[in-house]
Amino acid sequence: MKRIHCIPLGIGMLSLCTLASSAESLDRYIEEGLTRNPGLAAVEAEWKALLQQEVVVSSLPQPSVSYGHFIDSVETRVGPQEQKIGITQQLPWFGTLGQRARVVEAEATSVFHRYTAEALKVIFEIEKAVYEYDYLKKAIAITQENIELVQHFEAVAQTRLKAGSGSIAVLKAQLELSLLIDRLEHLSERRGPLSARINATLNRPMHEIHPWPEGLQYNTEANLPALGSDWAMHSPYLKALETLVIQKQQQVGLAKKAGYPGMQLGLDYIGVGDAVGSNTIDSGEDAMMVRVGFTLPLWFGKTRAGIAEAEERVRSADLHLQQAKNLLDLKMQESTYRLADAQRESLLYEATLIPQARQTVEVSEESYRSGTASFLDLIDAQRMLLEFQLNVEQARRDAAIATAELHMLSGQSPYLSNYLNSDQERGLSQ
Repeated sequence: MKRIHCIPLGIGMLSLCTLASSAESLDRYIEEGLTRNPGLAAVEAEWKALLQQEVVVSSLPQPSVSYGHFIDSVETRVGPQEQKIGITQQLPWFGTLGQRARVVEAEATSVFHRYTAEALKVIFEIEKAVYEYDYLKKAIAITQENIELVQHFEAVAQTRLKAGSGSIAVLKAQLELSLLIDRLEHLSERRGPLSARINATLNRPMHEIHPWPEGLQYNTEANLPALGSDWAMHSPYLKALETLVIQKQQQVGLAKKAGYPGMQLGLDYIGVGDAVGSNTIDSGEDAMMVRVGFTLPLWFGKTRAGIAEAEERVRSADLHLQQAKNLLDLKMQESTYRLADAQRESLLYEATLIPQARQTVEVSEESYRSGTASFLDLIDAQRMLLEFQLNVEQARRDAAIATAELHMLSGQSPYLSNYLNSDQERGLSQ
């Protein structure tokens, strides 16, 4: 019985084990990754912060209060002025606060689209890691089958050796067996790093070794006609950049408002002492004063420079968007080619090459038993079968990864809708 080492994660949480007792599904991995991935959580926190910032920038500045005490009282008819208390409120030009809010709102929308794009990236990384992990499992199984096949060949060679011939065949069989065992050890050693890759995406401890996937279904239907026609409309990465262009355009309007005067409203209370003459009318009567002030945007060059800067940032964001469209279009074409190529290879190996290789091994063994073929012919046939078996699993893996990448690039992952629905329940979507 294998010992299972578990680490408690805290109150109310399950413990993680070095060797789990049952396989976890791809859906479970993706659900956990979207919930626990720190990179995705960081973008979510950034989006929430911008929502709060929108409230901050759309509010008036805090009023200021001042207090002054006259060291030498100012004598007036009604008495000496002794102290003054004032309150001042800054008022930006009409529409400035709303413009600031629109700038932050556009940025928050851009970050939310980036949040969706990050979720797609997490889904893809999990799919890719699990597909590679599943391929490793199959490669190990295929190698083990070939070890058993070569052991069978060795037994055949031992039989011929007892009959007085074929000593070199036994040595060749043992050499091939050693090579296969070495390959098996190499494959087995890759299990730890691939498990660590899954753990990094799931934010699990790095030492955990995952169980092999069971019943993993490879989805290689990417709906290519639809992706080829309107994929850019659904890409959250492009939506984030498009909204960023809008945000920069809003900043141009904000820069223009800097050329208008701001206003200050103030109210002063002046404390007045009793007048020298007791019969003075209104003696000791405190005074109130209302103040109105304006900031004068006299430095027109500064305003023009601010507007020009904002316009150049719009141009920069628009060029970044165009570059991103070109790069994503290139990646879509490359992923589409890899998918079609992998599907073609998978069909070729599965329908033609592997059956032919199996038949070659069987004929070579019969020919070797009858003495009409060499043991080297038998080993070559076995090696070809091994490579073909690995190649078909590689093609299936590559097709699944290419499909997952197409879903990520186009924003049409089948796993995304459920996650965004859960976001709506938590109030995280717009």
